[in-house]
Amino acid sequence: MRRWQRSLAAGATCVLLTASVAAGAPAPQPLPTGRAARGDRSPGRPHAIELSAFAGWTIGGALAGQSALLTRDVTGSPEPALPLFTVGIKQTGAPAVGGRIGGNLTREFALEGAVMYTRPELRATISGDSAAPNVPAFTLARVVQWSGDISVIAHLSSLAFANGHAVPFLAAGGGYLRQIVSGSTETIDGQIYNVGGGVKVYSGPEGHQGFRVDAREYLRRPGPDQDATRANFSVAGSVFFVF
Repeated sequence: MRRWQRSLAAGATCVLLTASVAAGAPAPQPLPTGRAARGDRSPGRPHAIELSAFAGWTIGGALAGQSALLTRDVTGSPEPALPLFTVGIKQTGAPAVGGRIGGNLTREFALEGAVMYTRPELRATISGDSAAPNVPAFTLARVVQWSGDISVIAHLSSLAFANGHAVPFLAAGGGYLRQIVSGSTETIDGQIYNVGGGVKVYSGPEGHQGFRVDAREYLRRPGPDQDATRANFSVAGSVFFVF
């Protein structure tokens, strides 16, 4: 076949193909690449599991104060006892470490369990003692403190920033507290409650890992023999992985 005849045949074939597509014939489909379509693997998807390990600092606070009184020898005297001095006890700040595991119920809400370990000191101060007005603070004991709690996490996705990689959240929950006085067998069991929040920053190609910062106020009731609720503020940073 001559060259001009081959060109004419090719041109006619192109015209026929164009006409068939214009008439509604299905367009040719791309060849399959062998990769199936993936499901939702975003870190905020329902039923995703998040594991994290954290380290931070728990700020101490006053625990108790008690006055030493001098009682009068006269039985039934209406005059009150004389205060000799006042002892104040404070729990110092200390490093804290722990871990968390959480599961997304929906994209907005998750349940999260956490354990935390810290070893603060109990420091005592004496005031109001005229015989020894300048007594320095001294250490009474070191406390080994374990806590475990379950919190509800609310992701504030509408406030996300950094192109959606940083997501703020709120948290609130409660759990169990155990304090062991170092060097003795004395233990104090009680309840612990927390409220606070932070931000999660997702990294990596699919956001399945990252880091987070938490700031929590911990309210604790050491036990039935100590009715007062004490507060400690804690700040922690952690590395997390999403599965």
